Amino acid sequence: MIAFMSDWGNSYYVGVAKSVIKQINPSADIIDITHHAGPFDSRKACYILSRAAKDFPDGTVFLCVVDAGVGTERKPIILETRNGSKFIGPDNGLFTLIARDFGIKQIRVIENPELFYKNPPSTTFHGRDIFAAAAGHLSAGVPLENFGRELDHMIFLNIREAFIDDKGSIRGETAFVDDFGNIATNVHRTLIEKAGFKKFEELELKVFGKFAKVKLVDVFGEVKKGELLAHIDSSEFLEIAINCGNASKALNVSGGEEITISRLS
Repeated sequence: MIAFMSDWGNSYYVGVAKSVIKQINPSADIIDITHHAGPFDSRKACYILSRAAKDFPDGTVFLCVVDAGVGTERKPIILETRNGSKFIGPDNGLFTLIARDFGIKQIRVIENPELFYKNPPSTTFHGRDIFAAAAGHLSAGVPLENFGRELDHMIFLNIREAFIDDKGSIRGETAFVDDFGNIATNVHRTLIEKAGFKKFEELELKVFGKFAKVKLVDVFGEVKKGELLAHIDSSEFLEIAINCGNASKALNVSGGEEITISRLS
């Protein structure tokens, strides 16, 4: 199985990359995660990939192309995790959370021109000529060592770990904003439980130096339309939302901002 994620939107690039995979491995099963991962936004894509990957079986091949540095000295890599899954993409921090959550078994540079779709590859379409081709070959059983030399490191993004401070408040960061304007955070359900926050409790949210009251609920419909809420989403992380509204616009949040969640004083 190949899971495909990019920031290409509705571009024909998506279809071309799938064609390359199918030419190499006609029996490849390709599932789209999303092609709206945020233009050039490896941080947002990093969070989305981390959450999506948990719902795919061990051994999945992930084709991940969010690559603002295409054609530069950044390396095209394959990260194999301890569960046997393989993540193909640019070495730009995209796999930061994957490495943390699944562990690193090995990292390889994709540098064998015999496994490219076109040689020399296009300077601006490594997604087709290098990454999609690698996904096709991997799914067809080509060994990892055939792609290139092994690396002992890769690039990691500076992502804050959520924690409970000495005042009992949770401090973390916004992860990304979805198409509804809901704000995903990196605050896991276990931190909410450890902090002792309870359902229907009104909490204080601080972001960008501004404060807002937010009610902790299970579902959107437990607050009035237009009211700010917080709930644990399907990935078990805290999400900030407005019932039938856009929380990101209301709070001027786009992703990556530091947040603090506290009891009302």
